[in-house]
Amino acid sequence: MVGLGDVYDEFTPLKEMADAATAAGAKGSFERCERTANSISSAISSRVTSTTETRVALQEGGRKGFTERSDLTSEKFSFPKCKWEYFKIFDHYVYDPQEKCLVPRSALPLAAVHSSPEEAIERESAPPPYIAINRNYVGKGAERVAFRCRLTDDKTPNGFVFLDMVAKETKHDQRINERISFHQGFAETQDLASYLAFEFNKHLRGTPNYCPRTTPQLQFLSCSVLLLEDPSWHNGERGVLVEKMLDTDRFRWTKWNDNNGEVYGRNRTHIPIDVDFELKELEREKRQNLGAIVEDDEDSDDDASLSDVESDDSDDFVSGVDAAYNMGIDPSDYLREFIGILWIYFAYDSWLIQIFQCCIALEAFTHFTYRFTNRRVMVCDLQGVFNTDTIPHTIEMTDPAIHYASSRGRRCVYGRTDKGRSGMNAFFKTHKCTPVCKMLHLSARNMRWSRDWRQESAQSTNFKPT
Repeated sequence: MVGLGDVYDEFTPLKEMADAATAAGAKGSFERCERTANSISSAISSRVTSTTETRVALQEGGRKGFTERSDLTSEKFSFPKCKWEYFKIFDHYVYDPQEKCLVPRSALPLAAVHSSPEEAIERESAPPPYIAINRNYVGKGAERVAFRCRLTDDKTPNGFVFLDMVAKETKHDQRINERISFHQGFAETQDLASYLAFEFNKHLRGTPNYCPRTTPQLQFLSCSVLLLEDPSWHNGERGVLVEKMLDTDRFRWTKWNDNNGEVYGRNRTHIPIDVDFELKELEREKRQNLGAIVEDDEDSDDDASLSDVESDDSDDFVSGVDAAYNMGIDPSDYLREFIGILWIYFAYDSWLIQIFQCCIALEAFTHFTYRFTNRRVMVCDLQGVFNTDTIPHTIEMTDPAIHYASSRGRRCVYGRTDKGRSGMNAFFKTHKCTPVCKMLHLSARNMRWSRDWRQESAQSTNFKPT
């Protein structure tokens, strides 16, 4: 229930309805918001998160008995907002794609190194021994809860070093004992998404009118796992995944698409474009060096041999004819196409183009991940901020979802949000190719993507400030 109004407005019936739902064994909540854009946006985001939690729980089958921890309180409803608790750091882990697991590292958390490289150089030989975590959470999702945290030299705020970070852990009582293993799937997903974003940026640099100062770059936050001393947890140990805290005070938090085909919270189903047909028509343009994804040597996939990979001449998810393209299309699709053309041919200079360029780039990115990995992987559920302080501007994202198309029938390979082929199908029901999709020639095979990820990303985990 959401009460929209001033502080003196009465919302007792809504509160009673929420309480009645909770008393009946369901999940009820009430939130008051003011009549401002920021307050309304926050309330809607909160309700969307709550709905997502319920949907995930209903889809869990054997896991639907998970219960939420009773010790969780939001910063929004707490005074003071920050109640710091201090923990000694036992160990630090990063995900290694070659080892396919979290491995110990003696370095600082990647979030601290990447956000403050100069400070990291000074502290490399003497990393802070403690971490302060706020008792009140800053955000909560379908599986995890996030707390504000700081590295510190002692158990006082005077010892704080580096910038604010976020510590994430399970929000369910039944998974508290998993400590390090709980975070491995999330770290693997984010590492693969980060590698694919790097490849997308690299291919984007080959498109016409690319401008190194204004073309937005995609980036997923680096994350690592800390093992902490906490007598209140099982065996006296607590595991948290830490990453950079996004500046949501200055840059609006946005969920550009989800793992169920929705874009900006809307499910705009239409008859999709025949991508393969149009790409064949553009084959002659490959001589013009438009940044096409080139074919590579065969490389064995973790889950399938070459015979399992679908032919480029067919696509179960993208089909249709030009005649159908004129029927049943949301008018906003035409606007998106028009803005996409402007974005490319005017070198991204206009303020109007800035508003739309994130959506255009990220829809192309999700499509890119599907094609770049030979229809095996699709990165979606893209959420974060558009950081305009950097040059070029950076779309900073976290908590992606990955759909994996398993030829062996495996489910949830990349966690509970992995919907496999059905998730990919949902994306293409609402996706309309932008000019970026076409310029990237999203049809050629790349048989070495899996091997390259595990080799190249492993080098990034050994990052040391220079």
